[in-house]
Amino acid sequence: MLPESARTEPPLAARVSAAIILPVLVACLACLVLARPAFASTEYSDVDEDAWYKACVTYVSNHGFMTGYEGTDLFGPEDLVTRAQAVTAIYRAVTGDPEGYTSDFAKYSRLDDQSGFSDTRKGVYYTAALNWATERGVVFGSDGAFRPDDPVTREELMVLLARSVGCYWPSGLVEVDLSPRALHDENLVSWWAKPYLKWGNKFVIRGYESELWTAYLMPQKATTRAEAAMMLGRLNKDVLYYMRQGIPTKD
Repeated sequence: MLPESARTEPPLAARVSAAIILPVLVACLACLVLARPAFASTEYSDVDEDAWYKACVTYVSNHGFMTGYEGTDLFGPEDLVTRAQAVTAIYRAVTGDPEGYTSDFAKYSRLDDQSGFSDTRKGVYYTAALNWATERGVVFGSDGAFRPDDPVTREELMVLLARSVGCYWPSGLVEVDLSPRALHDENLVSWWAKPYLKWGNKFVIRGYESELWTAYLMPQKATTRAEAAMMLGRLNKDVLYYMRQGIPTKD
């Protein structure tokens, strides 16, 4: 570093260029920051007090599993959740560590992509979560790709939640003889998701209600942030809490 006496004022042209370029750069960075969820207030202007997802949005926000858009008071309940965002939220919920810095998970680097997928990057917000998910058998991808920016479907999220429980607490994936209610569209569930269907319907995904004791799962529907908050809240309150306490899974 030059001593203070050796520093000179930059030329006028350089100062003018900086005055023009810097505001543009700041505006671009602001757009990038707002593009993905980050920690924010748990009171959101787009979450009504009487909304069906209000309680779970507050719960997952308070626990740091999912939060609002940085620099705003918006949660975006109807926005879609990507596969990378889903894995990140599950990682935070299951490890109990929103920032990924616990000593138990120090080996899941936040910089190096160790997942082995052809379409993922290192040093991004989902890197540590994806490293964890691949090593623990929570995600497998398809044809060597993870598709991080694709919306996660409701059946995909159900499977990710179930596997995340099973990799630490196999007893958490208890055999469920009957689903709590009949699912009109159970036949539309993909073959790889069917082994988790009854568990998922009992603990994390209730389906869209129609007639008494019946519902539509809509397995291929893209998951909204409100729906993801509801599933994560149920996972933590009705499954993970009891698993960590060594208590049989709540009925």
